[in-house]
Amino acid sequence: MHPRPPFLPMRPNFPTPPHPQGIPGFPLPPRPPPYPTPPPGPTPSTSALPPRPPPQPPVFVPGATPTPTPVPAPVPTPVPAPPPPEQRTAPPLVPEEQQLPPPAEDEAITTKRFHAYFTPQEVAELSARQRGKIAERKAEGVRKMACGFLESLGGSLGFPRRTIATAQVLYHRFHLFYPLKDFAFYDVATACLFVSSKMHDTLKKLREILIGAFAIRHPELVGKTTKGEVAVDDATLESERKRLLGIERLVLETISFSFNVRQPFTWVIKFGRAMGASQQLSKLAFKIAIDSHRTLAPLIYPPHILALAALYLAALLSSSPPGARLPPTEGDHLAAMLQSGGVWEERWLAEIDDVEDAVHMYLDLFLADNSPPPGGADLTRLKIGLREAEGRRKADPGAGLGKRKRRLSDGAVPGVQPVREEVIKVVGAGLDAAKANEGTTRFLFG
Repeated sequence: MHPRPPFLPMRPNFPTPPHPQGIPGFPLPPRPPPYPTPPPGPTPSTSALPPRPPPQPPVFVPGATPTPTPVPAPVPTPVPAPPPPEQRTAPPLVPEEQQLPPPAEDEAITTKRFHAYFTPQEVAELSARQRGKIAERKAEGVRKMACGFLESLGGSLGFPRRTIATAQVLYHRFHLFYPLKDFAFYDVATACLFVSSKMHDTLKKLREILIGAFAIRHPELVGKTTKGEVAVDDATLESERKRLLGIERLVLETISFSFNVRQPFTWVIKFGRAMGASQQLSKLAFKIAIDSHRTLAPLIYPPHILALAALYLAALLSSSPPGARLPPTEGDHLAAMLQSGGVWEERWLAEIDDVEDAVHMYLDLFLADNSPPPGGADLTRLKIGLREAEGRRKADPGAGLGKRKRRLSDGAVPGVQPVREEVIKVVGAGLDAAKANEGTTRFLFG
């Protein structure tokens, strides 16, 4: 083969001079003829018009002022008048062929207003409505199993405490709006953990969560691969995935797509430092705050109330037993300060009545578990002592802030109770339409 010739720039208007020595194997291109010169004389016109006469030089008369040649004024282009305001329409953002048809006149429109917290009466009414004919004790057992399942699944997957706690609250909230008998607790719990992982940016693939849940539910049916991973049939995982994605949508509807999460763990540490609590007492309060998400208290009280209740119960469990002639401990001083109310209520925007109600919910959880209480105290005697202190405080109207006219747990805030009752009725009436994917659902915040 001949070597590739060097690059020669192409200039169409000027011939390229040949290489002085030429290229072996390639003949020199012939030199193009020079461009022809047009013959002298006028250029023939192709039109039928007569030839234009040559321009005449201007004639100047001495002493006369030259007259400028008039220039014709430009003709303005007519501009169409704008349409009247009632006929003006903005261009559509979506092409007409891609626009959705307008809703029908008989289409149901459901409005759901998001409430971060409920009163105890609302929680009791909604729970009883969704429980149906199931006994309350059995429903409590299902709730405990779901919380235990979330603890096991979240721990096996390495989720932090905040993700597991939020998943437990989502499970409690889910069954305020959807019947208990229509869903298996492990399906709802798995979907709640999946949503919670997104809310806290501790993301894991749904396949990993499903495999972990399947390994906890059926440990005898799970095989091991050569790498030690759990092996599950793909068809089983696909069916589980489709079902859980449907439940995930329902979980998002129960929170009205609001991803604001507030938990009591940070408040426990801050309040413990402000009260001068020891590290041991703060650790006990932190453990109680973890167990608080196994109750319905996070649906009723904000996180700072839950944190104060955990510290109050930790102080009661660390105090000396009644009747014992022992020097007062740190728990005695802290419990006496919280029990009396007063300055700390104004400082931390809390009330002793709400704090004690949350403490009773914690004690009911510990009594129902039949497990040894933290600190080894007599929980039944502790509940009786709290009721007696509450009675003495109510007998003295000037004690603490008991003379306030409004309380969160009583739902006596002006303008709130009628709205809450209406919300309960609307939610109960609109669930069937929402589950059937009929009509439109609006979610309102505030």
